[in-house]
Amino acid sequence: MEKSGYYDENGEYIARPECLTKMYHRLVRAVKMVAPYTELTDHYTSIKDHEYLQEKEWKHKEYVSPSCLALREAGDFELTVSG
Repeated sequence: MEKSGYYDENGEYIARPECLTKMYHRLVRAVKMVAPYTELTDHYTSIKDHEYLQEKEWKHKEYVSPSCLALREAGDFELTVSG
């Protein structure tokens, strides 16, 4: 397993506590059950020189819950940033 941690102000390496790693893996398992890995297709307009203004397709996979996927497919949402 890859180790993760940080260096303090004195340059000493501080390892991530094992309990944090265990909790992280539990959360990952829970997320994968609630939001399965789903292939999505998005359409966009290219701004690259040789493809300028051409309609393109981007296929990617993400963990997404069925309720969020339904909203995405229906287009009944607007992303906003609050702050």
